[in-house]
Amino acid sequence: MEDSAKRLYVKNYDEWKPYCERKCFSDRPLDVKTVEGGIVLPTLLVPAGSRPGQTADKYLGGVCDGNFRFVAGLLRDAPEHPGTMSVTESYHVDEGELEHMDETVIFGGVILGHFGHFMLEGMSRFWYFLQRKDLRLKIAFTTAIWNRRAWFDDFFEALGIDGDRLIYVERPTRFASVIVPDESVHSWGGFFTKEYLIPYEAIKQNVCSRGGSGSSKVYLSRRSYDNGLVSCCNEEYFEEFFKSKGYFVFEPEKYTFAEQINVVARADEIACTMGTLAHFALFAKRGVKLTLLVRTHDSVIVPQCLVNEAAGADWRMVDVSMNFLYGQRDLGVLLMGATTYWKKFVADMFGDVCGDDTLADGRVVRDYISRWCEWAAKEKNLDILDEKDFVSLLARFYEEFTGKDFPSGLPSRSPSRACAEEEIASLMWDASEAENHIKALESLTKGRPLIAYDAHIMGKGWLPVCYEGQEAGKDGEAIDAIRVRLIPAADEPALCYEVYAPGAGWMPERRDGEAAGAGKKGRPIFGITIQIEGALSEKYDVSYRIFNAVNGWSPEVRGGKGISSDDAPVTALSMRLIEVGRYDVLE
Repeated sequence: MEDSAKRLYVKNYDEWKPYCERKCFSDRPLDVKTVEGGIVLPTLLVPAGSRPGQTADKYLGGVCDGNFRFVAGLLRDAPEHPGTMSVTESYHVDEGELEHMDETVIFGGVILGHFGHFMLEGMSRFWYFLQRKDLRLKIAFTTAIWNRRAWFDDFFEALGIDGDRLIYVERPTRFASVIVPDESVHSWGGFFTKEYLIPYEAIKQNVCSRGGSGSSKVYLSRRSYDNGLVSCCNEEYFEEFFKSKGYFVFEPEKYTFAEQINVVARADEIACTMGTLAHFALFAKRGVKLTLLVRTHDSVIVPQCLVNEAAGADWRMVDVSMNFLYGQRDLGVLLMGATTYWKKFVADMFGDVCGDDTLADGRVVRDYISRWCEWAAKEKNLDILDEKDFVSLLARFYEEFTGKDFPSGLPSRSPSRACAEEEIASLMWDASEAENHIKALESLTKGRPLIAYDAHIMGKGWLPVCYEGQEAGKDGEAIDAIRVRLIPAADEPALCYEVYAPGAGWMPERRDGEAAGAGKKGRPIFGITIQIEGALSEKYDVSYRIFNAVNGWSPEVRGGKGISSDDAPVTALSMRLIEVGRYDVLE
């Protein structure tokens, strides 16, 4: 293996390097255990904040014994920090709620209904029943996050597994016994065994034995693929480049799964963008020459380093990200182009001098900006962008258009916003008294009424009062009641508000500082609505939003509109009093 410096053409080299050099293969023998009277539990989401100290979503389920002691689920990282979407704990149900099946089954695992995740880690336990072809037992699965997908059948058909052997457990079920093979991979934990590749080799053999043809060089394109979350601009530039080098441009979503595998398995060289397409390397030839185009500087896709090692790939990673507007690898509109890293890669690997200037191409830049604006104008994306500041945007522009790092020592936030926050901070430095908060805010709101609100945390009590856009919440813990009032108080009732909880619906209306919520019953809230009434409604409105661990910050709403989600409880909220016809509070 060459030094990483010869394989990594990326901006965030120091972040990629340790993962690319980490050895993930383990010769640890895998075990198989049998759980007599074992129970398979469908996955159950426990949202962040539902338990004391719980700061992230957690999934329960998998296999447990007859006393509901956990046996197996899904581990994506390591036991001490299982990782997002892992299933590492069971839950209890009453005996009367259990289904019963008097047969022995094999636990196939907790599978995720996302094509890339299924391809990467969904077949982690398949090695056992693929090796034990003498066993014709049924295979039991549970699903998480995205639930069952039609393309599951494509994988099982390619594996030669009859559909009548598959059980997707949708209700807690006790079996005569459950055979549980160990997992052969922990994708984020840097662990895989020789058994990990058994399903991929089986699929390749079954598909390619049916005949077919392919190209020795393939570029896997995602240009025509739209998942509604992320899209790439200017990928055609790379299609044309690789086409000029003899690569066949292949768009997987236009072909059957078997055709996709057939093309990948026969290629000697593959190029594609980083993400799901890159995981196809698991179906490629050993030693395949793999070029991975990195679409953003913002994250390191750790599992791809494991994939590269498992596939025995001769890989290169090339940063082609030219995003000067907000975007993440899985969200937004991304601009791909001829970066300095790409030009160095082209010179090293092909001996060509690349003089292309993506940002000088008005057609490309216009397409990127217009598509980004279309994406940004959607309500669900506004709260993401609202948290971004002009200076961070300027830094993106500066680095992409000048090719240099943003100068150090400059303010990290826009001066006007920074000054306002500094003024609040200085006035509230010794803020043990509410008057200090009010004094700071009055200096910024020109003496108009202030909205004050506080949140009650389950089992812990009321948090300090917040004012005018401050975030009320604590460490991702669930809120079960709120109080809202104006300062100074209006001469007549002015504010009315309600909270929402699944199973209870919208709870009784409360006014002007009264507590709205379940109180001592400890039921977390999942939504709020607030309205201003009386004479003040002619001059002011309340703008508000909520936060939960699944959806993040909701868009701001006003006018008494209810905002709620059954996905997870509210763990933070903020409110602002605004003048009718205006959006901003602070001038």
